Order: sequence, then C-alpha cells, then structure tokens
Amino acid sequence: MMQKLFYIVYNSYYKHGEYRNDVPLVTVWGILVVSLASLTVFGIFAVHALLKPTARLPSQIKDTWMLIYIFYSVLYCVFFVFNKRYVKIYNRYKDDQFLNSKTGKAIAWAFVIFSFVSPFAFALIWNKIVFGAWT
Repeated sequence: MMQKLFYIVYNSYYKHGEYRNDVPLVTVWGILVVSLASLTVFGIFAVHALLKPTARLPSQIKDTWMLIYIFYSVLYCVFFVFNKRYVKIYNRYKDDQFLNSKTGKAIAWAFVIFSFVSPFAFALIWNKIVFGAWT
C-alpha cells in the first residue's frame, strides 16, 4: 500500500518525467514524512484518550516531533531511496490504470490530507467533548 501511495504522490510531481522547477523525490519525502508523523501523533493522542479519558492530551508531543521526523526520514531513505527503489516502484506502477486515474489519485490525496489534519482535529474535538471548550 505504501508503494502505491508513494507512486501516486511521486508521479504527481514527477509527471512521467516532465517535471519542472522541482525535485520530486525531495517533495515526496516531505509529504510522506509529515503525513506519517501526523498519523503517529494521532495514534498517540487516541491511545492517551483511551487510557486516560478525563485527562488533557499530552502537550509535550512537540518535543517528540523531531524524533518522529528523523525516524520516518530514515525509513523513507531505506524503503524508497536506497538502491534507487523509487525508479523500480515508478516502473512497476506507471502503467497501472487505477493508480493513474483521477479516482486513484483522489483517494491517495484524501488519505494524505486526512493524515495531516487528523491529530489537530482529534485534539480539538477531544477537548470539546471532555472539557466543553474548543481550546
């Protein structure tokens, strides 16, 4: 699944080799690392909410962001950059009709956007439910 998501995001910037003024591999790195880090923080918030339902969500998570970014950056390099695996992934999926369709791209980008928004939306909604305030 991650390879397919990588392909869709990568090809959105690579444009089958016709990209301009961009380094698609670096752009995709930023998008995927922030996306996965946001999902991780969302998971931390959800577990915290289940274990301590009346407590505030942890505010010290900001100290953990950098470690999460470094962890996912290393994974990105291992799974997509090392030995030019991004070329192999691109060549494997470049003829896939669904991944190149508008529906496939919409689903992938909806997942990315959801992952960006999820920890912030969860924190706001959780505070409203537990404490009766949006802050």
